Amino acid sequence: MAKKRLGKVIEMMRDPNLSTFAFVMYPEATPVLEAYRAAVELRTVGIEPGLVVANLVIPPENVTTPFVQARRTMQEKYLAEINERFSVPVVQIPLQPSKIKGSKALSALGAKVYGENKENNMDDPILSDIEVSSPSVVWKAASDFANALAETPQFQAFEQPAWQLRQDEKAQAVLKAFRDQQDSLKGLSILKAVSSKDQAELDRLKENLFSQPNMVANTQAEAELVSLYQSVGSVLSQSIGIDFSAATSSGCCG
Repeated sequence: MAKKRLGKVIEMMRDPNLSTFAFVMYPEATPVLEAYRAAVELRTVGIEPGLVVANLVIPPENVTTPFVQARRTMQEKYLAEINERFSVPVVQIPLQPSKIKGSKALSALGAKVYGENKENNMDDPILSDIEVSSPSVVWKAASDFANALAETPQFQAFEQPAWQLRQDEKAQAVLKAFRDQQDSLKGLSILKAVSSKDQAELDRLKENLFSQPNMVANTQAEAELVSLYQSVGSVLSQSIGIDFSAATSSGCCG
């Protein structure tokens, strides 16, 4: 049972439409290196990070002594390394004078990090009035919610084709060839320097991948599951009065 649930979690973590995997780290040598190694390991199971959060960054305006200047200079070095190692958005969280606790403090920090943005409801009084429940209550509610979703026809219909796809050696080989080609072109793609020959090969591999019967069945079942999650998100948004999908986040094969 535990192995089956772990498989479900991994499948969801692989899909950027269902989840976003974020690394949170201090801009220091060991945390950056450990996070990078973890990212490399996660790629072997098809999980790509979608965000990096650099925490406790000393704001430039707070550099007032030689000691703080030295720490800021060190952080700048590792912030640059983070941007080099991770080709995803990087959010810097400034070092705060006190502990961040409660919805008001989080809203204030969000406004400071992202700027005043009414579209994101950063200053919405609804956020400030939300009662923060204890972790045990939140965990129990989240667990019940996940179990309810797991009992839906859409989720159960997704499990079988997902399992069949994992067992399909030919489809897995085609998927690996596509991902290898995709990874090899990642740097060139960022620079918009992919040759027409390499792009044609990538397109050929993708077409071959999505012609595999088990991939077709998995894609169809996944689309129905995503549609269900989007509908649930809309209901939750109406119920709590804020954009639930924006507070969370938007498969494998681009």
